Amino acid sequence: MKTTHPSQAFLDQLSARNFDQLADALAPDAVFRMLLPRGADETAGAAAIARRFEGWFGAADSFTVLSTVNQQFGRRWYLQWQFRLCRDGVSDEVIEQVAFADVGPAGINRLDLLCSGFLPGT
Repeated sequence: MKTTHPSQAFLDQLSARNFDQLADALAPDAVFRMLLPRGADETAGAAAIARRFEGWFGAADSFTVLSTVNQQFGRRWYLQWQFRLCRDGVSDEVIEQVAFADVGPAGINRLDLLCSGFLPGT
């Protein structure tokens, strides 16, 4: 049986908004560093990281995956996703996030992310 690489498992679960399973793609002591429109932030631990993504995307009324990318870049993994969503029941927004992941035996152990912010959809 072929095992899905942790970087692809992460993208698959994020795209499906399966946040508990997203945590399974992360090492228990994973570190998540983010550069967000409001500034830099950091979260540690698989469950806390999954909850962070759930806070951004979990309550959306509508959610569409526009694109995803998963490719190896040297020893790291380059991940990118674009989503269209509606969080207020009225207006569409788009968001793009780009991340570099380090993967170890327990899953993704470091994720460095750059976020566009939620922008008005077109």
